[in-house]
Amino acid sequence: MGLFGLISDECKLRMSDPRYLDILSKNYIGIFGCKYDDVGIPFTDTRLHKEVIGVFIVCLDFSTILVMMFFFAKINSLNNEFLSNMDDLRVQMKDFGVKIDNVKLDRYTQDSRVVKLKIW
Repeated sequence: MGLFGLISDECKLRMSDPRYLDILSKNYIGIFGCKYDDVGIPFTDTRLHKEVIGVFIVCLDFSTILVMMFFFAKINSLNNEFLSNMDDLRVQMKDFGVKIDNVKLDRYTQDSRVVKLKIW
């Protein structure tokens, strides 16, 4: 099928390494390999090995995860600040107090809870 023309000699040597003969059958069902072990960078004449590009991509993924964690933490802190500001602006009953001196107890029950209920 002409597939060996698309695969580099180094890849062919790796696929026919004696260590892999026990893993694969003698007749290949399919060949998965590479044409080159290095990749050209567009707009330049330099080429990088695939392992170098793999390490670069893993570092890039790790840095994007760190950036996402930073943004989520920032969003969380901004949300908590907004909620605390809203709580400070809201007027609640606990913000007010009533002081009543010399209150007489109810003449029928003599219970201070009844007086609190009537005031409420």
